[in-house]
Amino acid sequence: MKQICISLLFVLLCVKGYGRHEPNEAYFIIIQKEAIVQIQAEFPWTIRKALLNEDASLKNATSKEEFDKAFFNYIKKHLILKDTSNKELDLLSVEELPKTGHNHGGTFLISFSGNEFKSVKNELMFNLYKNQQNHHEFSVSKKNKLEFSTTKIVPSFMVTEKFEISCFWLGMGLFFLIVVFIIIKKST
Repeated sequence: MKQICISLLFVLLCVKGYGRHEPNEAYFIIIQKEAIVQIQAEFPWTIRKALLNEDASLKNATSKEEFDKAFFNYIKKHLILKDTSNKELDLLSVEELPKTGHNHGGTFLISFSGNEFKSVKNELMFNLYKNQQNHHEFSVSKKNKLEFSTTKIVPSFMVTEKFEISCFWLGMGLFFLIVVFIIIKKST
């Protein structure tokens, strides 16, 4: 009985220590500043493999600068932000952030020029996985956070989509209340 309890405890500890490191998921927090849109991107360890698949010349690369340049170009090609006039925002920089805690991937700060964005097209790592998911979060106010995900089927989103849907349902609710009010008035 003692051996069974010890075995169960060992199995539970092993399962507890097993972290989820999905190789086909990346996370993006978008922050709008005065004249810059910053994105804090958390990539799984497979980002290096996606970069090597994109740029075969990196197999013979000997310096970090070569990888940094290829990574910048990869981001520029596959992460596109557009403003309200449908103009692409310029990619300014891609900086690796210091590692914190237990992390198998990498965290980067990606900066675009522009004081507002309307749409995001994120096809990062789509060259590696058919089921790649890129999760995005950003604040439109202190109380309202929006979340979107991009996949190969839906690689982009418009920031106003959620507001339009909310306005639609608000309008439908008001219409329903007016109809109910009219029915009640007619029946009395």
